[in-house]
Amino acid sequence: MIWDNLKHFSKNEKWGNPDKMNPALLLLLDRLREIIGKPFVIHCGYEPDGHSTASQHYKGNAVDFHIEGLPFIEANRLLLAALHTIQIAGRQAHEVCGLGIYPDWNSPGFHLDLRGYSARWGRIGNEYVSYNEALRKVA
Repeated sequence: MIWDNLKHFSKNEKWGNPDKMNPALLLLLDRLREIIGKPFVIHCGYEPDGHSTASQHYKGNAVDFHIEGLPFIEANRLLLAALHTIQIAGRQAHEVCGLGIYPDWNSPGFHLDLRGYSARWGRIGNEYVSYNEALRKVA
């Protein structure tokens, strides 16, 4: 069972239905948490509705979270750097992950998913914007 192999996460967090989470995403999160060295607070994982059309949350391939104990700009820098060091099925994680940043949400917050290709974006209020535009709002 995948949950027994995780050091930093448990089924008791806000995964929605933890049994529907993609094991590869859980292992990636655990490795990211190990590298960054600060707690990740999970806000949602698998959810059957309430997100954008064709959301990776509907497949258990996505998680929304924030990182405690780091300023957002530093957390973002460390997260991006870590994604360049981790391998998933022979590819670097940054090549197969979607990463969204949400300056207005949870300290601000992150969205991470395993969509199979690289995607970056931000969300300010109810509007999706470029990753860099969202990052400028936080800086």
